[in-house]
Amino acid sequence: MTDNSYLPSKEDALAQLDLLTSSAIGRSKNQQKLLEYLLERELPVIEGNTADYHAPKEIEIAIDVFGKGENFNPAEDSTVRVNISNLRKKLENYYLQEGSAEKFFITIPVGAYRLTFKKNNDASVQSETETVSPETEQASGQVFNKKSVIGALLFMSVLVNVIAGYFWYKGAPPSFVGQTSKINAKDHDLWSDLRKSDKPVMIVLGDVYNFSEFSKELNRRRTIFDTNIKSDEDLKRYLAEYPEHPNTTLGFRQKLVSKGSTIALKNVFDLVAGKDRVNYRVASDIRAYHLRSFDIIYLGPLNGMGILEQYFQGSHFNLSKHNLQLENKDLSKRYSSPDNMNEGYTDYGLFAKVDGPRNNKIYIFSGFSDPSIMQVSWFMTNEGDLSSKEFESVINQNKLESYNNFEMLFKVPSMDGIDIKHEIIYGGVVDSSVIWASTD
Repeated sequence: MTDNSYLPSKEDALAQLDLLTSSAIGRSKNQQKLLEYLLERELPVIEGNTADYHAPKEIEIAIDVFGKGENFNPAEDSTVRVNISNLRKKLENYYLQEGSAEKFFITIPVGAYRLTFKKNNDASVQSETETVSPETEQASGQVFNKKSVIGALLFMSVLVNVIAGYFWYKGAPPSFVGQTSKINAKDHDLWSDLRKSDKPVMIVLGDVYNFSEFSKELNRRRTIFDTNIKSDEDLKRYLAEYPEHPNTTLGFRQKLVSKGSTIALKNVFDLVAGKDRVNYRVASDIRAYHLRSFDIIYLGPLNGMGILEQYFQGSHFNLSKHNLQLENKDLSKRYSSPDNMNEGYTDYGLFAKVDGPRNNKIYIFSGFSDPSIMQVSWFMTNEGDLSSKEFESVINQNKLESYNNFEMLFKVPSMDGIDIKHEIIYGGVVDSSVIWASTD
């Protein structure tokens, strides 16, 4: 490492933060929160607003990051110092090994509670040895930078599902049978903002919190999904409130990504082809700074959106996660999640494109279950569908010609987890000005 001071751009700093919290920091939520907090405190310096900056104090970190009370005494509680020391070591180890080619290093000086940035003078030398030939680029169709590849590998469990979903897709779901081959919609006006944007892209996969319990009575482990329990913290509160579980003991916890999300991911790949920086996260790991710094594409169920649920503040719909229901506030109509998916049923899918809080865009491909997510992602990324009379009619009737700050609701008749056909039943304007007020 070098001692050269360096001031990265905000986008580069956040991109490296995303990489670090996905790899070097491991699974420690405390370490992730600490690094995110420290970088958030450095943003005024990065953005040139030094008058708004002061280095965080130990007590501030204790309260803001670790939930300590106002009576926190650093002489008696070493939580902050221990976590700062551990984080410093993890950063050093990362940049000595797999992060040695990064353009800059993030460090924590000994005795300090803030981040500093150091230029990596060796990065330019290494980058010259990693040049990809034009022939290789042409053969692959896209050159992914190191961060994109590492990010993808870190989500290998998700990508394994993508591969499985791809082969399922190759079996031709009924809704695709008889359709002409898909025409990439990347050049359609709907996607012009994403095409022209120089912001990094964050693809967010919706995840639903699950936990398991072991029933001694049945001698069987069961996976539980409860719409009121969405995190480890919710689960701990529930167990504290209901401690009497004579027949069960707590097992492992997991966050599951649906088949619909992985199929949708395949459908949007062409939209981000050629982008230098494409990052991947599950929705429960998205924070406010992601909303401000990336163009975001959400793929997943309505009850797995995490912080992106703020979108409904400016939507014509209310989302009830308790009974999985959408309510159109203007029309007083309710659309419910299907109860029985073993037979024919009606699913509902939602697409939205809205302004983000910092001159970025948020794109949402969602629905109650897999069929609607798959159908919406196919339709909105297919030039043939975006040029159809059905789509153009909804756009024109609802004065959505700007292709911005709007939403569409799809009715998707389905059977056995597969979308059969679709109908656009609603289109309307979204008021993005009220969505992100709490993230500014």
